[in-house]
Amino acid sequence: MRRIVFVLSGVSRKERRIEEKTFKFAGLKREEIADSLRAFAAPLIKNGAKTEVYYLDGVDDETERSSLKEGEFFVLRRGEDAAFEELSEDLRRKDDGQTVFLTESAPCANRVFARLAYRFGVECVMNADGVIEENGEFYVVKKICGSNIDMKIPLGFAKVITVAPQPDKNVGIALVGGLGLKNGRNFERLKVLAGKIGANAWLTRAAALEFGGAEYIVGQSGRVIAPDICVILGASGASAFMYGVERSKKLVAVNNDSDAPIFKKADFGLLADAEVILTELEALWK
Repeated sequence: MRRIVFVLSGVSRKERRIEEKTFKFAGLKREEIADSLRAFAAPLIKNGAKTEVYYLDGVDDETERSSLKEGEFFVLRRGEDAAFEELSEDLRRKDDGQTVFLTESAPCANRVFARLAYRFGVECVMNADGVIEENGEFYVVKKICGSNIDMKIPLGFAKVITVAPQPDKNVGIALVGGLGLKNGRNFERLKVLAGKIGANAWLTRAAALEFGGAEYIVGQSGRVIAPDICVILGASGASAFMYGVERSKKLVAVNNDSDAPIFKKADFGLLADAEVILTELEALWK
């Protein structure tokens, strides 16, 4: 029977607030990450695969240990080398050729998983988007060529997989701010406007590092959203950011730079200052 091992760079309750401030998880709690990985592996679980969850950076705390569910473990370790050796030993000891390792796509986890794949001579798939079943065979799907092509990799070859952020589809309208918003005060204005029109407010990673919060990041290092309409204010359109919004049905871009790459990717574009347009939008929804 296939075994799926979820490896989370999870932190204890005591450490979580600090880690979120350093953007390690882009605002995602480890429970949310685990749910995302389970959704990714749903076809395998439905087919009877057993699951285990390993939390890296665990602390030997009685409260934390009492919260563990069946099949969940803490890996008490210092540094990536220790985590790598711990997981290598697990693979050597338990693997019957049916184990698949999954983790969230994050710098630490990516490095550890790449080393695991090299040591055991198996394929490592980074930023995979899903698992599908065709004619009784399972494949890992990864978007390539600017997300225009779905590449299918037989699961028998892909033993070590990092999972791309999964789309948040529970939004009709999204307002996303970039550095063109200029400051945190304007982001607060954007959040108020979003509340008035029933939208969600987000930031590019660069803007979040400058004046926002990790929980608002959209892109490869944060959330992936798929709203009906996504209005992007003051973002240039870097590929890492566009990964987080390209599933939107319609993209509306506002930027004061006519050469900004985002205009080539948007359905509608407005050459204007993001702060000015924010003020005009506020006037429409007083």
